[in-house]
Amino acid sequence: MHLAVERFSPDLIKALLESPHIDLHKKSDGKTALELAESLGYSEIALLLRRKVKKSQTNTLDAINTTLRTKNPVTFFKSLLSQLKTEESSSIINSKQQL
Repeated sequence: MHLAVERFSPDLIKALLESPHIDLHKKSDGKTALELAESLGYSEIALLLRRKVKKSQTNTLDAINTTLRTKNPVTFFKSLLSQLKTEESSSIINSKQQL
């Protein structure tokens, strides 16, 4: 994603944003893709990324609300902790692979 931002490629960014596996919180040189687009003055790309981040946050909140209404809160939080541990492990593995 960062390379597509650096090369000012809105079409490629749109295609990448369709992937369910894209990580908009991933940092390169200490910046997310959105922060990079903003620092380069690429307002069109920043807008695309901002919309995707907002949609992702909304979907996450909706999922949490639905789960809390339909499940035991203790079960929900145990599941959430398990997912966070898995994501943390994946982040560590990805970091090591990049080295």
